[in-house]
Amino acid sequence: KHQVLEPPPQSVVPRSARPLEDRDGEWRISGVYKHQVLKAGLRRLDESWPALALLEFPQAGLMDVGRGLMRESLFREMLSGSLRLQSVPVNDVAAAQRDLERLSLR
Repeated sequence: KHQVLEPPPQSVVPRSARPLEDRDGEWRISGVYKHQVLKAGLRRLDESWPALALLEFPQAGLMDVGRGLMRESLFREMLSGSLRLQSVPVNDVAAAQRDLERLSLR
């Protein structure tokens, strides 16, 4: 089921925003592709998040050994831009997938 969103007040909508439509009681954006919306959202997140906070990873302690990341250096290099995911060997990507469950946005 789609989440129904109320349109923002006119004073909040930027001039570059695409037109909103009301279809069957649901508001939808028209005239834009899904990948364009996703890219705009990721750019917005990139602008609003402090970059240094991205490099703070969960640390393992004496009592919670499984809390740390196994491939922390891999994530650090990718987030800093010194390594691209396409250049990482498949086995390393598979091994890092388990670490994704330990990451959070906070």
